[in-house]
Amino acid sequence: MLETEKRSCSYGCPVSQVCSEDGMEFTLRTPEGFIGRIYTYGYYDRCFFRGNGGTVNVLRISGPQGYPECGTQRYGDTMTNIVVVQFSDYVQTGRDKRFNLTCLFRGPGEAVVTSGYIGAGYARSYRSKDRLLHRK
Repeated sequence: MLETEKRSCSYGCPVSQVCSEDGMEFTLRTPEGFIGRIYTYGYYDRCFFRGNGGTVNVLRISGPQGYPECGTQRYGDTMTNIVVVQFSDYVQTGRDKRFNLTCLFRGPGEAVVTSGYIGAGYARSYRSKDRLLHRK
């Protein structure tokens, strides 16, 4: 694992991300138990973590050639994916959050990691050669 960046979501839950050449880990920490679903956008039933009431919740995301297929994209030295935090296992609400995870590999053992809050609701994604853009 190469580097971690922490961000706070509007509801006060810190998230962090760790990257390696094999994939990413997304961690959500909650003050109370999390009962919901964390998954990669478009892969709700294939690449997910189901909360069972714990306060530390980790989604392991495979890389672009990994199994299971999680939608991770690789463009040169950049790896990216979108993670959805859904507070109910089956129903989407306005409380849900999306995060754009990006890893830029600079050399052996070195990476720049970013995770940006996207928000909830409908968003179409447009992929270009080296970045991921979002419109609402």
